[in-house]
Amino acid sequence: MSKRNLIASAVIGAFALGGSQVVSADPLKNLQNEEAKIHAAAAQSQKKIDKIYEQTQELLFEYRGVVDETENLKVYNDHLARLVASQEEGIASLQRQIDGIEGVKRGVVPLMYRMIDALEQF
Repeated sequence: MSKRNLIASAVIGAFALGGSQVVSADPLKNLQNEEAKIHAAAAQSQKKIDKIYEQTQELLFEYRGVVDETENLKVYNDHLARLVASQEEGIASLQRQIDGIEGVKRGVVPLMYRMIDALEQF
């Protein structure tokens, strides 16, 4: 081979190698761009997950508050039920006493006569 052919081959080879780096740089750049997009999407997804987690925690806190309030209301309702039952028993007792007044009124007059007789005998 002549010197010209060797130089021409070397120059063409250099261009081919340089060109192949440019050609291979485009797919590498594309891969880097795609990877950056994936990272951005992952960051966005993580933000959504964090937001949903915060909402879940708020709902859990609210649920626990409602459960506690429900338990307190059950205890209070039981207390009120016992109080009402006690008052109903008191009302029934008073009603029995009211119903018995007629008998007491009828028994007072004879009792007074017996007491007067007892005093006279004394």
